[in-house]
Amino acid sequence: MTPTTALSRLEDERGQPPYFAGRTKELALLDHRLHSIRRDASGTRQGMLLFTGVPGVGKTQLAEHFIAQRQSRNVCALHVTPSNMESPDALIVHVGEAIGARKAILRAAGVDAKISGARAFSFSFSADVHRPKVQFDDLLRATSGLSVWRKKTLVIVVDEIQGVDEQSANPMRTLHVGRHGCPIMIVGVGLQHSPGILSQHGISRMSHHQLEPLRSAESVAAIYHGLHNIGVDVDDDVAQALAKASMNFPVHVHSYIKAAATVFDEHGEVNSNFAKSRILALGKESREHYYDDRLRGIAKVNKLHPLVEHMAARDVTAVPLDMASSIIDEETIDNATRHGVLTVDHRDMTLSFGIPAFRTYMVELAQRYRRALMVGRDGNSPAH
Repeated sequence: MTPTTALSRLEDERGQPPYFAGRTKELALLDHRLHSIRRDASGTRQGMLLFTGVPGVGKTQLAEHFIAQRQSRNVCALHVTPSNMESPDALIVHVGEAIGARKAILRAAGVDAKISGARAFSFSFSADVHRPKVQFDDLLRATSGLSVWRKKTLVIVVDEIQGVDEQSANPMRTLHVGRHGCPIMIVGVGLQHSPGILSQHGISRMSHHQLEPLRSAESVAAIYHGLHNIGVDVDDDVAQALAKASMNFPVHVHSYIKAAATVFDEHGEVNSNFAKSRILALGKESREHYYDDRLRGIAKVNKLHPLVEHMAARDVTAVPLDMASSIIDEETIDNATRHGVLTVDHRDMTLSFGIPAFRTYMVELAQRYRRALMVGRDGNSPAH
């Protein structure tokens, strides 16, 4: 039998982190909307609750925590992304599975599906090739008379909602205004520019809330209680040091909790100077891996370097949009914004890197890139 380690206890059986901090206001909004939909059986009062913010600020974690705490016999959940919503047939199958009435839903909707796999959205459908194209609204309308809807409220969480396109927008347009007799609550999570993208596709009935980083006390509490819950007791000064290093971003808070669990498993304690330094180093390494993952999606990321160097030379965290456009091209700005690397503030028309320490990390990358170029030009080694 494999011994249980602190690291292995970091997630519960549903994959949730050991402690959730803050977001009292947002959870209250979610609860209010859920109770409103459950009271209104017609299911036509919802609109979308949309939570946006820079990467790592805890949008998905918020939705997952809400679902984990509220899911019951009467409340069920379905997690999707825009790409999962492009097939109306596949989506209605998963609605049926989520509420525990797949056969009844398929029969009512007239969908003839042969399931080829048990995993989400891994289906092949045997629908006649001559069958007219149907909209998700038609399929959902056909199920509205089923008795299961009087017993179940479905919460659909749409992650990475900024990726919506015209095909995935069709079911979204139905869901965000509601369908009579189908009590469905829709929660969207995505980057800050999501509202503009949704509006372009006629999805405008929403309550938009932008998430900010946690308060310092909430980050400390998450680290202290998160470690305590897995059997690791951390001193206040260590918890505060880790919280400060996390910059109050939930994704980094969890990285430092994970780092502390790793060090505890290695050395049996986390409060010595050596242990604290080791935890901080592991947490920083994890943070930079996270940044690397964001940057990998950007083609020719070195095109961002002139902007990074401009900001570093002037020690600024944001630049006017028109100035940024004179330093790097619009395509690079758009690409970096889509991946959550750059953030546009439309109130004062500025551009920034949004995530704390991201700019510093980008400065280091730009400096390494310039050094590699110079070495390559000198003929000592090829430039990267």
